[in-house]
Amino acid sequence: MVRLLIILVCLISSWAAQAEITEVTASIDKNPVVVNESFVLRVEVNDDVNADQYQPSQLFDNFVVGRTTTSRETAVINGYLTKKTRFTTVLISQQPGNFIIPPIRIGNAQSEAIDLKVLKAGSQPAGRSDRIAFMTAQLSHDSVYVQQQVSYITKLYLAADLNKGALSKPQLDDADIYQIGQDQESSEMIDGRRYRVYERRYQITPNRSGEFDITGARFDGEVYTDRSQAMFSSFSGTQPVSAIAPLQKLTVKPMPSNWQGAWLPSDLVTLSREFNPDSDSIKVGEPVTVTMMLTAVGVKPEQLPELKLPLPDQLKVYPDNENTDQFTRNGTHIAQKTVSFAVIANAAGEFTIPAMRIPWLNTRTGKTNYAQVPAKTLQVTGTAEQVDTRKLENSQATPTQPTASVENDSQDSDSNASDNDVSSNSLPAFWLWLSAGLALLWLLTVLLWWWSLRRAHQQRLQHQQQRQRQQLQRVLKPWQALQRACRDNQAEPAAQALLAWYQQHSGKPVHRLSVVAEDLQDAELSAQLQRLQQHLYGTRQAQTADWQAGKALYQALKRAVAEQQRQAPADDANALPQLYLR
Repeated sequence: MVRLLIILVCLISSWAAQAEITEVTASIDKNPVVVNESFVLRVEVNDDVNADQYQPSQLFDNFVVGRTTTSRETAVINGYLTKKTRFTTVLISQQPGNFIIPPIRIGNAQSEAIDLKVLKAGSQPAGRSDRIAFMTAQLSHDSVYVQQQVSYITKLYLAADLNKGALSKPQLDDADIYQIGQDQESSEMIDGRRYRVYERRYQITPNRSGEFDITGARFDGEVYTDRSQAMFSSFSGTQPVSAIAPLQKLTVKPMPSNWQGAWLPSDLVTLSREFNPDSDSIKVGEPVTVTMMLTAVGVKPEQLPELKLPLPDQLKVYPDNENTDQFTRNGTHIAQKTVSFAVIANAAGEFTIPAMRIPWLNTRTGKTNYAQVPAKTLQVTGTAEQVDTRKLENSQATPTQPTASVENDSQDSDSNASDNDVSSNSLPAFWLWLSAGLALLWLLTVLLWWWSLRRAHQQRLQHQQQRQRQQLQRVLKPWQALQRACRDNQAEPAAQALLAWYQQHSGKPVHRLSVVAEDLQDAELSAQLQRLQQHLYGTRQAQTADWQAGKALYQALKRAVAEQQRQAPADDANALPQLYLR
């Protein structure tokens, strides 16, 4: 007992003595580097220090500061307790030249300064071919008009297997930027080294004129450095990596001062007009549907001008429906506006629907073009005027009796007045009934539209619930298998069930237990998975020994998953699930 107390006192004393001395060392993994090439700064402190004592974003003004990871190590060597803290930060320089990484002070000690040389873009440091990640960027046009879309194509080159990562979009003030299409994957051989290439396209719409620098898209992630070691270690075998695409210069020209009409810069604009029924002859009181469609390449839907239908007074027009849409075809963005009108003639005759044209700037030629439809003549026939004419003719053809009394004349006059009243009131009554019919038809259309939306919503909800149940079954089945294997302390079935469950849980292919440990970031779970891996893949003696840690593994996994769900962000728009190692 006394000997034990002496040992404990010695350990505490050695720890206290060690805690009074702090040594800070700093190193970088490559020197020189190329512009926009990431390099890793490692800072090691021979003590257990808090992460807030190292603030890289406040230390390195000349660099783009990427991800920072922290690891700690505790060991007893020759009776002395030693502790170490390692900070790993990814840095990127966007300017060539000679730079100094300043001394890093933590506590009462500081590291030595580091001289760094940054070469121009496109340079290849002598004796080096170890670029793990780099990015390129390309614009479809380097000079555009305001509100003209330009395509931004960026490629990420990776020479190592990707563990995880995210790609952020380029930056430009007063511009709309969004991704179009899906990422494309390929491979290229560069300087004798094979790279996996991920291509992504963005659409940029500048909203003001001037000279601009587009800040390149940026990648932050982790890659595997030694896959064989990564199988038997939960956190080793990976390194952080970042890359930034080079700046792109863009000239945005203003709208011409003499431009008339709505501003519409595009590669191609078309305008169409259709009649239903498609006939040059219509009848009085019968509605005709006129549909106009405006399609423009390389613009946003809100840039499309309003579509109107100018008509003579004898043709009444009622707006029926308006719809805007946008889609991508072969990497080209297309906007479309469709407007429908109901046209009703209230008089017979020949009427002309005038031609219509919309000016647009052809961005290929820089000249004004017109999207147009020709005029159309309609012959309107009907019975409304004929009925009035017959009534008038009948009234005029009735002979006047010269011998009739004043009373009869008065009666005839009253009768004629009554007939005239009926004739004059017949047209308003007809339009009243027609308006009522149209209102009823509109109400029925709204009810049918509401009913179809409700039904579609219910169907989508049912499909969603069915997918959720199917997903739950896919996750639940391997989880139950894992429970049984852990209960019976069966190592190999437990590993297989764990991998199958985590693949459904995370939505990505998983083939190693170390990936589970890396993603969930739980120390106890990592220890249990390492014991399981040593039992499965370690020495023959370890493989023949009984594995009795099923319950401990299951409990550690439950805690780690609960903690991950508690800390999970609500939305991760920049995640790249398609870039995970397959």
